[in-house]
Amino acid sequence: MFDAAFKKKGFTLLEVLIVVIIVSILSTLVLVQYSKLIERQYGRNALALLRAIKSAQIGYYVYNETFTTDRSSLDLSAGIFDADNYFDITISPLGSISEGFEVKAIRKSNARPGYSGKKMILKIAGSAQDINTTLETDDVYEFLQ
Repeated sequence: MFDAAFKKKGFTLLEVLIVVIIVSILSTLVLVQYSKLIERQYGRNALALLRAIKSAQIGYYVYNETFTTDRSSLDLSAGIFDADNYFDITISPLGSISEGFEVKAIRKSNARPGYSGKKMILKIAGSAQDINTTLETDDVYEFLQ
């Protein structure tokens, strides 16, 4: 009778500790994968912006027979791209601006570890009728190729 009074139903401290360790390991793995997934989406958003700039540049070229380095003169809908929150976007000429341009997206310093300063460069050369496009990326954004 004395033994029956002390037999409680429940988990031992060791069992609870093992469960906590397993849950911690699993949550760490999930968090790492989630972080990579979010960073990939940021990369896709930046690439979408680079492609939109390319299309807007072609439209600009049709009317002005030259490309531009001023984003405000391009027909881009304001606010539809959040890539500016995560990337510094610059447009610079390739030689003369009428020969082509390159658009750089460089990851801002607010990036997750391993991504800060990583870049993708979209180079566009030629005229609006004959455009050669190349995309150069750092290794973390190679999935966009």
